[in-house]
Amino acid sequence: MDGKARGELILFPKTIDYYQIELTKLLEKEAYGEAIRTLEFLVSCRTDDGRTNEEWSTLLEWLRSEFPDAARAGEDGDDDEEPIAESDLLRSRVSQKAARDKQYAKRLLESLSRGSLEAQLHALEQLALLDDESAAGQLLKKLSDPQVHPFVAFKLLQTLAKLGVEGEATFGKLGEIVTVDIERTPVGPDRFPEPLPFVADRVREMADTDDPTISVFAKQTWEEFLVYAYGTTLYNGMHEMDEQGLDVWASALHTAVAHAMYGGGSAEELQDRYGITESLLPAWEGAYASLAKFFRDVSGVRV
Repeated sequence: MDGKARGELILFPKTIDYYQIELTKLLEKEAYGEAIRTLEFLVSCRTDDGRTNEEWSTLLEWLRSEFPDAARAGEDGDDDEEPIAESDLLRSRVSQKAARDKQYAKRLLESLSRGSLEAQLHALEQLALLDDESAAGQLLKKLSDPQVHPFVAFKLLQTLAKLGVEGEATFGKLGEIVTVDIERTPVGPDRFPEPLPFVADRVREMADTDDPTISVFAKQTWEEFLVYAYGTTLYNGMHEMDEQGLDVWASALHTAVAHAMYGGGSAEELQDRYGITESLLPAWEGAYASLAKFFRDVSGVRV
């Protein structure tokens, strides 16, 4: 998306609230490079909230000055210079903490029992970088906890996979007993198998012409939905999507995101744009119901 297109974007109050939450998550897990890129996008948009614009600009300037390496992470360097990977920066910080505190890994594991959702996710991300295979047993035990949050369950699988653990894991999730192969867990949002990523791509193709903000929110929402549903019957069934199935899920996703961002939207109009015929309506209603449950469970938002 070029600068001109981004400068024409208008952020509505619900969209601003969404990004405020996302920024908090990024800062809590010390993903400073991603936070900087998100803020660069946000300050290029238009809003009616001058105070928020000022806060974003101030935070962006502070992050750039305090974390110059993170600001350069992911940027193209000189021809003879490798760009700095943010994952390498985080690994370095975690290694330094572990070197200073021999109980650091133990404290990370303890936070899985009493920390907030964000604290648990951040702890697991750090444990994966410590390469401490001895933690695997406790991580598997946590995975068997019937109260574990779907996001934490997926992050546990990712961490186990990054630690080199292989084999099946069976646990409860969203009212089901699911079994997955640990080593096949997608270790990043770009590692989900086809055709699953194509749903967000389809929304982007439809939304970029009249409301690019939708495509940004839809991509994030879809990635989180795949994490939420991973391993369940619903998730496994989506692997068999054909072109019509992609249209069904993309239309439902577009509609749900529009409702979450703007508090409304025409489902019928979007169904027409995606070619959802009467015969596809039952599938569309099922997809929308799954997305609506996801929004309620994860953020308390009703769409």
